[in-house]
Amino acid sequence: MKSLEETNNNNNSSSSASPAQTKRQREETSTHPHSNLHSNPQEEREEEKQQQESLEVQEDKMPIMTREESSLVESNTEVKRHSRFVELRRRLGNAEAVAAFIEENHESHLRDPKQVNNFFQAMSNCPEELFSTLCEQHKRQVYLVLERMFELFSTRKVPMLPAAHEFIIRCLQNGVRKAEWAEELSANSNTINHNHNNKDSETATATTTTSTTSTSGTTTTTATAATSSLMMLLSPRELLKKISAIDPRGRLERMVEMCTTVNDLLTCARKLHLAVTGGKTISIPSSTSSSSTTGVNNNNNNNNNNNNNNNNNN
Repeated sequence: MKSLEETNNNNNSSSSASPAQTKRQREETSTHPHSNLHSNPQEEREEEKQQQESLEVQEDKMPIMTREESSLVESNTEVKRHSRFVELRRRLGNAEAVAAFIEENHESHLRDPKQVNNFFQAMSNCPEELFSTLCEQHKRQVYLVLERMFELFSTRKVPMLPAAHEFIIRCLQNGVRKAEWAEELSANSNTINHNHNNKDSETATATTTTSTTSTSGTTTTTATAATSSLMMLLSPRELLKKISAIDPRGRLERMVEMCTTVNDLLTCARKLHLAVTGGKTISIPSSTSSSSTTGVNNNNNNNNNNNNNNNNNN
């Protein structure tokens, strides 16, 4: 009786034990085969089945979790990209905001091709009033963007997107290549430099009375002010001409897309045809032209002979 109770207790303890404990017991029985002579083989089979089922369930759950996590990560990145572009487009709501953005980022973000393309895409299809105000009242910032475009796209390593072509086309439409626009730009830059020099001279005279250390600080401020002033190596007309020559076909394709009248569409299509064919016109070969002229002469001679025969008969 006691031996039966002990075996029942051992079976109950083995059934309630965890898989790790059963594995340990199995290893012990394999190493010591005579230690557990009263074990039931049917219960061991059931335990093995349960362990296999638990492992299969865990394997089935693992890829589902990874898919969910990857989808969540992808959705989060898409939301971040979308939110950044929407935020940039909202920020560029008027000409003053666009000019401030260019002034702040023309030395940092606007040197990165990705950031430049995002800027042009945000400026694409903006209201005409905004762009005309930008070209009239913020000429310095427009010129800075043209410089960045020439610096970035002149190597032809970075392709020009349609939004960049649109910026050039709208600059041309708003008179950026005119001499008056460049004169006003140079006049504005000279007044800005004059104001900077006046401020620097005032600070220099104020600091010379205090100490020599402060004078060194003023010299650094004058140097930074001089470097921040606008130095035009190329005129706006030359910049527009050089940028337009980088990808003339893409520019004309964007011009065709932006056309609003039939005449504009025809002129753009004609220019696009000349750009694609390289300015070549369809020429008639000399052999065909000579054969056509001889054919015309033969027809004229036949007509004259018929007329003479008719006159003789009469």
